[in-house]
Amino acid sequence: MSISSAMANGLTPSERGVRVIADTPFEVSGEVSAPLCQINENKAIDIEFDNVVIQQINGINFAKTVPFNITCSDGFSGEVDLMIKANSSSFNSDAIATNDSNLAIQLLINEKVQILNALQPINWRESMELKAVPIKNTLINPSAGDFTAVATLSVEVH
Repeated sequence: MSISSAMANGLTPSERGVRVIADTPFEVSGEVSAPLCQINENKAIDIEFDNVVIQQINGINFAKTVPFNITCSDGFSGEVDLMIKANSSSFNSDAIATNDSNLAIQLLINEKVQILNALQPINWRESMELKAVPIKNTLINPSAGDFTAVATLSVEVH
Protein backbone atom coordinates (compact mmCIF):
# COMPACT_ATOMS: atom_id res chain seq x y z
CA MET A 1 0.00 0.00 0.00
CA SER A 2 1.44 3.43 -0.84
CA ILE A 3 0.42 6.79 0.46
CA SER A 4 0.06 9.42 -2.22
CA SER A 5 1.22 12.98 -1.69
CA ALA A 6 -2.43 14.06 -1.93
CA MET A 7 -3.32 11.88 1.04
CA ALA A 8 -0.29 13.17 2.89
CA ASN A 9 -1.70 16.67 2.33
CA GLY A 10 -4.91 15.69 4.13
CA LEU A 11 -7.20 15.22 1.08
CA THR A 12 -9.84 12.49 1.26
CA PRO A 13 -10.04 9.93 -1.57
CA SER A 14 -13.14 11.61 -3.03
CA GLU A 15 -11.35 15.01 -3.00
CA ARG A 16 -8.56 13.38 -5.00
CA GLY A 17 -11.03 11.92 -7.49
CA VAL A 18 -10.59 8.34 -6.27
CA ARG A 19 -13.51 6.05 -5.68
CA VAL A 20 -13.34 3.91 -2.51
CA ILE A 21 -14.27 0.32 -3.27
CA ALA A 22 -13.58 -1.28 0.11
CA ASP A 23 -12.67 -0.29 3.63
CA THR A 24 -10.80 -2.67 5.91
CA PRO A 25 -10.31 -2.10 9.62
CA PHE A 26 -6.70 -1.99 10.68
CA GLU A 27 -5.85 -2.93 14.24
CA VAL A 28 -2.54 -2.87 16.07
CA SER A 29 -1.93 -4.58 19.39
CA GLY A 30 0.96 -5.64 21.55
CA GLU A 31 2.34 -5.53 25.03
CA VAL A 32 4.90 -3.19 26.49
CA SER A 33 6.81 -4.70 29.38
CA ALA A 34 9.66 -3.66 31.57
CA PRO A 35 12.51 -6.09 32.10
CA LEU A 36 12.47 -7.79 35.45
CA CYS A 37 15.65 -7.55 37.49
CA GLN A 38 16.06 -8.93 40.97
CA ILE A 39 18.56 -8.54 43.78
CA ASN A 40 19.32 -11.83 45.54
CA GLU A 41 16.19 -13.39 44.07
CA ASN A 42 14.17 -10.88 46.16
CA LYS A 43 15.41 -12.41 49.41
CA ALA A 44 16.21 -10.16 52.37
CA ILE A 45 19.85 -9.65 53.27
CA ASP A 46 20.64 -10.07 56.96
CA ILE A 47 24.12 -9.44 58.34
CA GLU A 48 25.20 -10.49 61.82
CA PHE A 49 28.44 -8.88 63.01
CA ASP A 50 28.82 -10.90 66.21
CA ASN A 51 31.27 -9.29 68.64
CA VAL A 52 32.71 -6.00 67.33
CA VAL A 53 35.42 -4.57 69.60
CA ILE A 54 35.22 -0.76 69.75
CA GLN A 55 38.99 -0.20 69.81
CA GLN A 56 39.47 -2.41 66.72
CA ILE A 57 36.91 -0.71 64.46
CA ASN A 58 38.92 0.82 61.62
CA GLY A 59 36.88 0.35 58.44
CA ILE A 60 38.70 -2.91 57.64
CA ASN A 61 38.30 -5.16 60.67
CA PHE A 62 35.00 -7.02 61.06
CA ALA A 63 34.12 -6.74 57.34
CA LYS A 64 31.45 -9.22 56.30
CA THR A 65 31.08 -10.54 52.77
CA VAL A 66 27.40 -10.49 51.85
CA PRO A 67 25.73 -12.81 49.33
CA PHE A 68 24.79 -10.47 46.49
CA ASN A 69 23.77 -10.82 42.86
CA ILE A 70 21.59 -9.09 40.32
CA THR A 71 19.76 -11.14 37.72
CA CYS A 72 17.60 -9.84 34.89
CA SER A 73 15.02 -11.56 32.72
CA ASP A 74 16.11 -13.40 29.60
CA GLY A 75 16.57 -11.15 26.63
CA PHE A 76 17.40 -8.06 28.68
CA SER A 77 20.55 -6.47 27.33
CA GLY A 78 20.30 -3.04 28.92
CA GLU A 79 22.15 -1.41 31.75
CA VAL A 80 21.35 -1.30 35.45
CA ASP A 81 21.91 1.34 38.12
CA LEU A 82 22.02 0.46 41.80
CA MET A 83 20.82 2.66 44.63
CA ILE A 84 21.40 2.07 48.31
CA LYS A 85 18.60 3.87 50.13
CA ALA A 86 19.45 4.60 53.75
CA ASN A 87 19.87 7.28 56.36
CA SER A 88 23.50 8.32 56.32
CA SER A 89 25.52 8.72 59.48
CA SER A 90 26.25 12.19 60.83
CA PHE A 91 30.01 11.66 60.55
CA ASN A 92 30.19 9.97 57.11
CA SER A 93 27.62 10.60 54.37
CA ASP A 94 28.60 7.35 52.60
CA ALA A 95 27.87 5.14 55.60
CA ILE A 96 24.56 3.79 56.87
CA ALA A 97 23.49 5.23 60.22
CA THR A 98 22.97 2.83 63.09
CA ASN A 99 21.07 3.31 66.32
CA ASP A 100 24.41 4.51 67.78
CA SER A 101 25.23 7.93 66.31
CA ASN A 102 28.98 7.18 66.52
CA LEU A 103 28.85 3.88 64.64
CA ALA A 104 27.92 3.32 61.00
CA ILE A 105 28.08 0.62 58.32
CA GLN A 106 29.90 1.22 55.06
CA LEU A 107 29.06 -0.88 51.99
CA LEU A 108 31.65 -1.76 49.36
CA ILE A 109 31.16 -3.49 46.02
CA ASN A 110 34.35 -4.99 44.64
CA GLU A 111 36.28 -2.95 47.26
CA LYS A 112 34.74 0.37 46.12
CA VAL A 113 32.85 2.42 48.72
CA GLN A 114 29.22 2.85 47.66
CA ILE A 115 27.53 6.23 47.72
CA LEU A 116 24.20 6.27 49.54
CA ASN A 117 20.95 7.56 48.00
CA ALA A 118 22.39 8.01 44.49
CA LEU A 119 22.05 5.90 41.35
CA GLN A 120 25.33 4.28 40.41
CA PRO A 121 25.95 2.28 37.23
CA ILE A 122 26.75 -1.34 37.92
CA ASN A 123 27.76 -4.21 35.65
CA TRP A 124 25.13 -6.78 36.59
CA ARG A 125 26.57 -9.34 34.15
CA GLU A 126 29.73 -9.82 36.23
CA SER A 127 30.03 -11.30 39.69
CA MET A 128 30.17 -8.75 42.48
CA GLU A 129 31.42 -8.94 46.01
CA LEU A 130 29.42 -6.89 48.50
CA LYS A 131 31.04 -6.17 51.85
CA ALA A 132 29.61 -4.46 54.90
CA VAL A 133 32.09 -3.02 57.38
CA PRO A 134 31.57 -1.08 60.60
CA ILE A 135 33.18 2.34 60.90
CA LYS A 136 33.22 4.71 63.84
CA ASN A 137 33.31 8.40 64.50
CA THR A 138 36.98 9.32 64.95
CA LEU A 139 36.14 11.92 67.60
CA ILE A 140 33.80 9.92 69.86
CA ASN A 141 33.75 6.15 70.37
CA PRO A 142 30.46 4.29 69.98
CA SER A 143 28.80 2.93 73.08
CA ALA A 144 29.01 -0.72 74.01
CA GLY A 145 25.84 -2.65 73.23
CA ASP A 146 23.72 -3.96 70.37
CA PHE A 147 23.43 -1.98 67.16
CA THR A 148 21.13 -2.09 64.15
CA ALA A 149 21.07 -0.45 60.74
CA VAL A 150 18.61 -0.61 57.86
CA ALA A 151 19.02 0.00 54.12
CA THR A 152 17.23 -0.90 50.91
CA LEU A 153 19.02 -1.93 47.73
CA SER A 154 17.15 -1.14 44.54
CA VAL A 155 17.92 -1.39 40.83
CA GLU A 156 16.77 0.79 37.97
CA VAL A 157 16.97 -0.50 34.42
CA HIS A 158 17.57 1.54 31.29
